[in-house]
Amino acid sequence: MSAEKIVYQLLTESTDVTDIVSTRIFPVVLPLDYGFSAIVYSLESKTYRHSFSNGSNPVHVTSTVNVMAMAKDYPKLLELVAAISQAVDNKVNFVSDHGLYPTTRQINQSADNYDGDLDLFQRALQYRVTHSESV
Repeated sequence: MSAEKIVYQLLTESTDVTDIVSTRIFPVVLPLDYGFSAIVYSLESKTYRHSFSNGSNPVHVTSTVNVMAMAKDYPKLLELVAAISQAVDNKVNFVSDHGLYPTTRQINQSADNYDGDLDLFQRALQYRVTHSESV
């Protein structure tokens, strides 16, 4: 399972997250007809470690996934960031077909940002996801 799918699954399975954003969890780009609050997630990087014991398939992967939280008011942004952290950070909830237990760990948070043009508060959270994939 890809790191993006793992993060998406953790976000959508969290009632704390979906109570705030409903279904507004998007890959890469926020659609023009969005509502707030919302989340956009994207893959930043991926590093493969091939296993010599079983050939080149599957491989262990370390990925970095960015999760952008967005809200119209600052208290709602803080609530959303807390819900995302609770849903995604330090999870070992998935068993892949290849026997690796994927793990997630928060590695960074950006400073809060306010976009005056959009009247929107934002904070980026960055996660390292260790998992396996077929290549």
